[in-house]
Amino acid sequence: MTNQEVREHLFKALHRFGKIKSHISSGVGELTKGEFFCMGIIADRNRRRPERSGVQVWDLAGHMQVRPPAVSRMLRGLEERGLIRREVDPADRRNVRVSLTESGREVWQREAEGYQRTMDRVIDRMGPENMETLLDLLDRLAAAIEEEQNEETGIC
Repeated sequence: MTNQEVREHLFKALHRFGKIKSHISSGVGELTKGEFFCMGIIADRNRRRPERSGVQVWDLAGHMQVRPPAVSRMLRGLEERGLIRREVDPADRRNVRVSLTESGREVWQREAEGYQRTMDRVIDRMGPENMETLLDLLDRLAAAIEEEQNEETGIC
């Protein structure tokens, strides 16, 4: 393949990935991919550190690699649906900590189970060896794109 053909194929493949349903395939579809990812970080942090109450917004933003205002907008929607709660951090009143409500834990668990079933079927279709190769190549592709973007913006 020529570079031109590879560029076109890559562009089309990335476009196809972008068109894949924006809801996790659990049969319920209550959460967008971003909400699912966000709630998963909160659930994971609470599992790892149960003595701490929630996750700080800036920490969520860092893990999600998005700006805090975008995370705040997402959290507002989750809070309105009763899936998370925000509370002032007692250790530092300038910060807000976010935790899942009981309803949020139930929704996230249901979505996570559906996601796992879907991903298991995809892995079975692809085969574990092919998936390992694909994941390695995707990591290398993401690193190359990040390096290129950093060079363009002057970030080292």
